[in-house]
Amino acid sequence: MTPPPLSLSHKGKALVSVDGIADELSQDITVDCYSTDLQGRFLVISPAFALLLGYSRAEIAQMHHSDLVHAEDWQVYRLLCDRLLSQKLRHCQVSLRYLQKTGAVVRLLLQVNTEREQLVHRFQELNLQEQIESVLRHTVGLGLSLFENTPLPMWIYDLDTLQFLAVNNSAVRHYGYSQEEFLSMRITDIRPPEDVPKLLEAIAVIP
Repeated sequence: MTPPPLSLSHKGKALVSVDGIADELSQDITVDCYSTDLQGRFLVISPAFALLLGYSRAEIAQMHHSDLVHAEDWQVYRLLCDRLLSQKLRHCQVSLRYLQKTGAVVRLLLQVNTEREQLVHRFQELNLQEQIESVLRHTVGLGLSLFENTPLPMWIYDLDTLQFLAVNNSAVRHYGYSQEEFLSMRITDIRPPEDVPKLLEAIAVIP
């Protein structure tokens, strides 16, 4: 189905409305944002978001939100959105990996909230250390430890040495190693030998 035409908003907001109704979405939306409907279709696309990922706004308008989020992070995002939509959270903050058009990965810290049956995403690009500090600080502030309580295995590792720095309980249960054992290992130790070259290639392009 042909998508509705794109339209630029006024008032210097420099936002793109996919359906013609999002120009007045919110007075406090900055250019570092985008919004989707509850099914993951893009409604508002800021030039900053398109520029960061290397796509045109028209290209992003044809895509689904999950096309741009790293597959391993999409489940975490959906878990938080389910909590948000069930009103267990008023808003949520999460760090996700996004896929640029070149295939490179960029890390964004997002604040997500609902507005008129839409999910509004305000974002900023973070380096790894900022990502870790921000995620831990905001999850504690919300009374939600995503890292510890998510059913998905998660870990933090050093990009230079590949040494594990922290793992959650789901990773301990899934892989069978204790916390202490994980901290003496590298991320390559839990991958089949034939997968290690691809893993190292993926890590090499992380900003």
